[in-house]
Amino acid sequence: MAAPYFCILPSDWPERLYSSIQVKLYGLLILLICGCLVAGCVYGCDKGWIASPMDSCFKFVVSKMATWSQAQGLCRDMGGYLATLESIDELTWMRGFRGYHAQLRPDFAWIGGYLKNGVWTWKGEISDSPILYTDWGEKEPNNDDGNEGCLDLYGGNSIDGVTSKWNDESCKRKRFFICEKDK
Repeated sequence: MAAPYFCILPSDWPERLYSSIQVKLYGLLILLICGCLVAGCVYGCDKGWIASPMDSCFKFVVSKMATWSQAQGLCRDMGGYLATLESIDELTWMRGFRGYHAQLRPDFAWIGGYLKNGVWTWKGEISDSPILYTDWGEKEPNNDDGNEGCLDLYGGNSIDGVTSKWNDESCKRKRFFICEKDK
């Protein structure tokens, strides 16, 4: 029969054990918080979506171009819709965010406005609503060629005040796009 195994512990073993557990718990807590910040869970957005202060999450799709209708469908596939900038707060946040992150401001990006029966309208998640606040660029909307019925943001590659001005464009043009969904 084998001799019994005895564990020899230092006299301060309870303090060392507590300290070791405490360090590991703090480390685990830091990892969880950092992981959530990267994934967006602290702010209520899914991974890849960016939280705004207006209770919305935004996804800037700058890796794929699509027509306005295709972009709306792709946003819906991701659980959202093309972005609707319905207030000065949303527009100001979008301008600042795109201005600060050069990779998120291509020259043009679709958002959720379109011309419906002669009225500019937001294509929302559940229903459409008229656009009450506008931020058209100079001489816009101009309905160039009589065929511009969808809304995009223009002004990429700059960090001045025109980073997110609105432009009417043919819905068949391919653009990058910005999706939105509720937190």
